[in-house]
Amino acid sequence: MGFSEKTVYAMIESIVLGEKFKPIQKCIRRCLSKYGIIGTPIDRKASAIVYNVFRSLGLNDRI
Repeated sequence: MGFSEKTVYAMIESIVLGEKFKPIQKCIRRCLSKYGIIGTPIDRKASAIVYNVFRSLGLNDRI
C-alpha cells in the first residue's frame, strides 16, 4: 500500500507549516484535512511519518 500524490503533498505541507507554527499536531491535522485524508486508513501513517520527521529534527513541542 503506497501513498498517493496528495498524501505526499499533505505531509510536505504539514512539515513546512510545522516549522513556522506550533503546535505541530494542529498543523498536521489542518493539512491532512485540507487534502481529505482525515479518517482514512492512511491518516495515522502519514501523521506518524510527519511526527517522526520532527522528532528527528528535534523540533517537537514540549508537553
